[in-house]
Amino acid sequence: GEGRDTVVRPRVVRQLIVRQRMARQRVVRQRVDNWRMAVTHVGPAERRGQASLLRRAGITPAVLVWFFIGLLGVAATALYVGVVTDLPSSRGPFVLPLWLMATAFFLFEIKVVHLHFRRGAHSFSLSEVPLVIGLFFAAPGDIVLAHVVAGGAALLLFRRQQPVKLAFNVATFALGTAVAVIVFHGLARDAGIGPEQWAAAIAAVVASNVVGMIGVTTGISLSAGTPRLPEMRPR
Repeated sequence: GEGRDTVVRPRVVRQLIVRQRMARQRVVRQRVDNWRMAVTHVGPAERRGQASLLRRAGITPAVLVWFFIGLLGVAATALYVGVVTDLPSSRGPFVLPLWLMATAFFLFEIKVVHLHFRRGAHSFSLSEVPLVIGLFFAAPGDIVLAHVVAGGAALLLFRRQQPVKLAFNVATFALGTAVAVIVFHGLARDAGIGPEQWAAAIAAVVASNVVGMIGVTTGISLSAGTPRLPEMRPR
């Protein structure tokens, strides 16, 4: 019946979120391993030569990473100002205020889930849960602002992240959430909560995860062996 569908669909979305997270971590881990293997095949003399050229130009791995973080921020700002702020306010029967969305993102960001699967352990937050809720019941601009401000505050106050990792995660939050909002409103053209809207929400979560995965792998490659930067994966 309809009542049962409304219970089952959120459960399906939660299961898909967990699977997406696990798949994303496996892909990132595999790309990190491949990147490390590729680095080991480059001769020491060639690596020293490349590093020397970059240093002579005043470009260190840290500079490259900060430049990339800046690009993420610029892209997120452009999408927010040019697209997100013009989207419809809400697809649900009511609109959640900004402070409530920020509280939800904050709580879900500090609550890390440890999931043991086969021989591996996966740790991640479930910030996609308030993201999905916001897609249906919050203003698009409020979703992005809430995730950036509250998510960044949680990482700073509870995770004590270093500036480079914090800046990277906040920039990824901004860009990934903006992309998710745009994808959702682009696919769910009609108001309400139905199969079309749930499919759009799932696609939005996937798009956000793809943005994060691309950001992580790019940041790792730009770090060029800097010890702390390969740990820059989100959350």
